[in-house]
Amino acid sequence: MEPGCTGTVEVVTDVRLPFSSGMNSGPFWPQAANRPRAITPAASFNLLVAGELGVAGLALATMPGSVTNKVIWHGARAVRECFMSGIGEIMNESEFLALADSIIKSLETQADKWFDELDVDLECERSGNVLTLTFENGSQVVVNSQAPLQEMWVAARSGGFHYRLQNGRWMDTRSGTELGASLSAICSEQSGTPLTVSVP
Repeated sequence: MEPGCTGTVEVVTDVRLPFSSGMNSGPFWPQAANRPRAITPAASFNLLVAGELGVAGLALATMPGSVTNKVIWHGARAVRECFMSGIGEIMNESEFLALADSIIKSLETQADKWFDELDVDLECERSGNVLTLTFENGSQVVVNSQAPLQEMWVAARSGGFHYRLQNGRWMDTRSGTELGASLSAICSEQSGTPLTVSVP
């Protein structure tokens, strides 16, 4: 325990590990006394916290105090969900910038085709990592990359949206909608013409 911390750490001894079948023995190998005992609520909680937050989390969660196990349990779940839903695919900055640039270039090309082939009246302007589409009715769609967060952001008449790469697809961090599908709906609504956006 770190200096300055007080309290006790509850050691889980009433849970038989799934790989402990009696074939392993020794002074440092946990063995069930007779047969596997049921996992108690306290043990379940300890396993959850230990799994989600590690040994340090288990130590904090089992310290006596005003914070109840239930609150800590939900805290552990929240931390896990935050990390698992927010990390997405791990890449370095150069990889992200290359992907973001390909998306913005692709959107520029598609916007030019809408103007030339579908007679959609719009202006397409790029400034660095920011692409702005201005439609005939004056409404705008702004797409830009956020390298520190490794996200693509979209600002439209319907609101602001953040997208993160997950399993090869750019997904809305809140709704789970794919970037191409979102932009298709947004651009179709603001232009008054059915449009399909593909995202590389």
